[in-house]
Amino acid sequence: MAKHEIYVSTDIETNGPVAGLNSMLSFGSAAFTAEGLMLGKFSANLELLEGTEANPDTMAFWANNQAAYEATRVNVMSPGLAMQDYDAWLSKLPGKPIFVGYPAAFDFSFIYYYLVRFRGRSLFSFSALDIKTYAMALLDQKYSESSKRNMLKSWFSDGPHTHIALEDAIEQGRLFCNMLAYRRGTGQPAGVDHDDEVYIPIKGGAVVAFPSYEREPDGPTQIRLVDANGVQLALFASEHIYGGSYSVETIGALLGFMRQGKR
Repeated sequence: MAKHEIYVSTDIETNGPVAGLNSMLSFGSAAFTAEGLMLGKFSANLELLEGTEANPDTMAFWANNQAAYEATRVNVMSPGLAMQDYDAWLSKLPGKPIFVGYPAAFDFSFIYYYLVRFRGRSLFSFSALDIKTYAMALLDQKYSESSKRNMLKSWFSDGPHTHIALEDAIEQGRLFCNMLAYRRGTGQPAGVDHDDEVYIPIKGGAVVAFPSYEREPDGPTQIRLVDANGVQLALFASEHIYGGSYSVETIGALLGFMRQGKR
């Protein structure tokens, strides 16, 4: 039987852009289920790697964020011991750990380097899940247009981005779980306040909304098409579509409506 996936949202802080040439100052991970339950967290501040140098541009950033930098220098531990503890923590998670980052290409490069160098393995294997790439797929837009400013406001929590690794890992983990909920249809688009409806995302950022089966056990009486901001685009009486049944054909009809450019 396949293991459940555990999404390990991870954020790192470094003194430069390249693992091995520069050092990781600190990192934090928060483990979430697909339903958004946080199972645990891990963080460590690290001693600098011997033979590495700080990048001037990165240190200029830290000069403007001095408190966050100083937080990375408290209770530092050897990278070898930190990776030993981290590997043990990952091993105890009740499922397959999936690395989640923003941007994953940067954060994963350091975590992978440190794990392989000091533990000889990575329980994440070679793979990492990038939040921006997932947003690109959900919103059906270009990668360059899929930054946080163009994501749905309903995906975000109220927590600030502090440049404290563990705090930022928790923040982005909640963002990712909200995106998963949106994909499953259990999240709501921005501007919509209907707790008795279920939402199914479809192409173009719109969603199909219909009453939950707890309220309508015999199927929905009507289906709405709303855009990503909650503005209603169309209303269908389900008895006029395939005899009133909620089915794959019903969703197919709505997708056909979208493809005809009637949004």
